Amino acid sequence: MKTYPYKISDSCIILISRDIDFRDEFLAYCDKQYGPRNPKGFAKSFAVQNFEDALALFNVRQENYIIIVDNNLQASDIDLFYDRVQDKITNQLKLYYDNANELQLHKNIFNRLNFLVLLTNDPSSVSHLVIPVRTQIIKKPTSIEEIAKIIYPHVFVDAQWERNNITFLPSFKLVNFKIEEIANNADQTSFYVKAIGFSHMQMTKEAGNQNIEIMRFLAEVIEQAVEEQGDAESWIGHWAGFEFVVVINKFHLKSVIQQIQSRFDSGIQAFYLPAQKEQLSLIFYSQYH
Repeated sequence: MKTYPYKISDSCIILISRDIDFRDEFLAYCDKQYGPRNPKGFAKSFAVQNFEDALALFNVRQENYIIIVDNNLQASDIDLFYDRVQDKITNQLKLYYDNANELQLHKNIFNRLNFLVLLTNDPSSVSHLVIPVRTQIIKKPTSIEEIAKIIYPHVFVDAQWERNNITFLPSFKLVNFKIEEIANNADQTSFYVKAIGFSHMQMTKEAGNQNIEIMRFLAEVIEQAVEEQGDAESWIGHWAGFEFVVVINKFHLKSVIQQIQSRFDSGIQAFYLPAQKEQLSLIFYSQYH
C-alpha cells in the first residue's frame, strides 16, 4: 500500500495584496462566510502582503489552496512565486517518495487541487502566464462578493463527499455540477468509464488493498490519456468505486477512449491477486446508469 501524504482537510484561502484595507475587509468576509461557525464547512483564511509570506503557508499536507493575487503585484513575481511553491512541495514530497514517476504524479495531484485568481486592471499583462494550476483572471474593479462567487465551488471541494479520498479526484457532487455546466456547450461532451468483472468484493484486507490500488491505477490511466489526448478544458471526476467520468472536447473523444483502453489493458494484469480467475474489463457509456 502506498502512503499518501494528503489528508481530507479544510481549504486554505490566501489573499496576497499590498492594500491593507482590502486585506482586512477580505478576512472579515471570509470569517463570516467560511469561518468555524459556518454549518457548511470551514476554510482557513489568510491575507498577506507579499509572496514570501504566502509561501510560508504552503504545506503538502494541506491539499486545497485558493490563492487570490491583487494586481499591484507583477506578473513576473507571480511566475516566480509558483516556481518556488513547486520547489517547496517537491522537497516535501521527497520525504515520502524516492521514485521520479511517483513524485511527478503527486505533484500533479497537488497542482490539480489548487485554484488561482488574478485581480488585475489589465488582463493582458498576466494572460501569458503558464502556471500549472487552474487560473481565472478577473478585471478590476470588482467586489469581494464577486470574487466569492468565483471561488465558492473550490472552497469546500475537499470535503470527503465532494472529493474522493482514494484518488483525490472530484466526487459525485462536483461531477453533477460539471455535467450541468457543460450542458449547453456544443464543443464538449462527457462519458463514463467503469471497470467491471468482479462478481463480488471479498471483505479481506488483501482484496481491499487490491481494490484501492486498482482504483488509483484506473484514475492514473485516465489522467494520462486525457493529458496526452485532451486539452486544457478537459476534466475528470471519480463517481464512485471503479466508475469515473470524463469531460472532453468532442474532437478528442475517440482518441481519449482508445488511449484509456490501451493503457488499462497493458497494465491491469499487475494488480490481480495470485490464482485470481476473475478479470476486469472497461465499459464506456454516455449517461450514468
